[in-house]
Amino acid sequence: MKNIIKFSKILTTIILTTIVFYGCKELKTLDPAKGLKLILNYKPADAFIEVQAKDAKTGELITSKINIEILGKETANIINFEGESKAAYTKVGPSVYLGLRNVIPTKEKPVAFKVIIGAEGYLSGSKEITMIESSNEPVEIFMVKASSPPEGVTVQQAAVTSNATTGLTADKNIEVKNGQSTTIVEIDKGTVVQDSKGTTLTGNLQTTVVAFSGETAGSVNSFPGGSTTTLTKDPTGDTNVEAVLSPINFVEVVIKDANGNSVTKFSKPIDITFEINPETVNPATEEIAKVGDSFSIFSYSNATAAWTYEKEGTVIQKGNELFVTFQTDHLSWFSILRWFRFIPRKTPTPVYVPPTKSFNVTIAFDQPVSFGSFSANTQIESNPFYAGGPFINYSFGANFIKVGGSNEYRATITVANNSQKAIVNAVVNGIVQEFRISSLANNGSYRFGFSLGSNKQKTVLATVACENNCPLEIKPYNIGIQGKLSSASAWSFIGNVNYDAADNQIKLKAFVPDNTNITFRAVAYPEYTKVVNTGVTDSFTVPILLTKSHPLCKCGK
Repeated sequence: MKNIIKFSKILTTIILTTIVFYGCKELKTLDPAKGLKLILNYKPADAFIEVQAKDAKTGELITSKINIEILGKETANIINFEGESKAAYTKVGPSVYLGLRNVIPTKEKPVAFKVIIGAEGYLSGSKEITMIESSNEPVEIFMVKASSPPEGVTVQQAAVTSNATTGLTADKNIEVKNGQSTTIVEIDKGTVVQDSKGTTLTGNLQTTVVAFSGETAGSVNSFPGGSTTTLTKDPTGDTNVEAVLSPINFVEVVIKDANGNSVTKFSKPIDITFEINPETVNPATEEIAKVGDSFSIFSYSNATAAWTYEKEGTVIQKGNELFVTFQTDHLSWFSILRWFRFIPRKTPTPVYVPPTKSFNVTIAFDQPVSFGSFSANTQIESNPFYAGGPFINYSFGANFIKVGGSNEYRATITVANNSQKAIVNAVVNGIVQEFRISSLANNGSYRFGFSLGSNKQKTVLATVACENNCPLEIKPYNIGIQGKLSSASAWSFIGNVNYDAADNQIKLKAFVPDNTNITFRAVAYPEYTKVVNTGVTDSFTVPILLTKSHPLCKCGK
């Protein structure tokens, strides 16, 4: 109350001084509150998540300008780094910070939405995001750079010519060789092409066909929307079906005119054909695919960031090779799937649900570990339904729970019954230890020891400030902190600096060795790195300092 009275006196003094200065003549046009901005009890977000845009080939963060679009019923409650509620905006990369106002997500009441990211020279990327707590782990969206795609992705461009009344002036057959398989796009002469507004596109058109394999990590990481998604419609006709998708092949076809307008529909269908391995199992029949079989075709819309069942494709033979072919009158992403598994929310009739087995994993640490510093990932090596084929890795996080007052964490893991091997990666602040299970047993129990060696759990006091003690214009909800040993090739996530705190700092727990130089950085400002020696005490400070010219530092601005 005293502060309010004091503020009122100050404001009154400002107004009276202004009146004297300008005189009565100017009172009619004077706005004493103009330029005055008050922020009371400012709390930017009740929950947050960091979305990292990454190059699918290099794994590096994309630092150029990126476009962000957010879809979902919670859009009005989602704010960006600046505290603004915008469903679409542009920023300089690499990370996108999204916060929730007026909503605190929990495991029982999660908040889900979709994020679509675009960057010049890259295919757009997207992911369905589910927040289950106030502070969520970062989410990665891998994007393919057309000029430098990852292994398992091939980009091919071709020119076509279109007339306003007679359509394409010649047949166009585009064959894209991607590893051992071929993807074919065929457009007949006379096909009229239009954009989303129904306008006919003419002249020289640039056609880009991007073919993806379902058997390489860089390619699968680029699967739009992520493998865990919600199908708008499944082959049985059910809608909004939560599922896990495993692609055999997928493709994006883009056709644009000289002004950048995109073709979305055709006057008559075009043909798209995927080559498949002759030993591929048809998920509908659970038998080796043969000529005449049907494969479900799924399509993905960049506008809605959603997969849906499109139609059935047919297995044909060309020479000694098998292909799945179908027709479409519109453009989007298209995929044929090894299988898709429904996440039990209701009980639909699935096309294919692999039989499962469960096993228990216990990880025992040789030192006390705080749960916040521990994460684990389970990687399953699974034979993809045909004899002699390469193993496909399915990775997913396991929910490891602390066992009583011990230094042990345990999880029950369920996998497809055809899985033969498993790898468990346990991570404690960048310390990675890999455990292998050569042959999985149903209801088996596996116990592993994790040694932290000479590493000690220390308190890290991380701060981010402006040079010359200049004020920060914005107080974002959180900024991720990463660390890297001089011998390491990758950064490890340490924790978050909470800018909602009065001192702009937070204490983090990390397992690090004594007297070792470690490089730290704030993910939002990766160019500002700080090398700190861990010392021999139980704590050390990481002061990350932004230059006074940084956009967020208001040094006399």
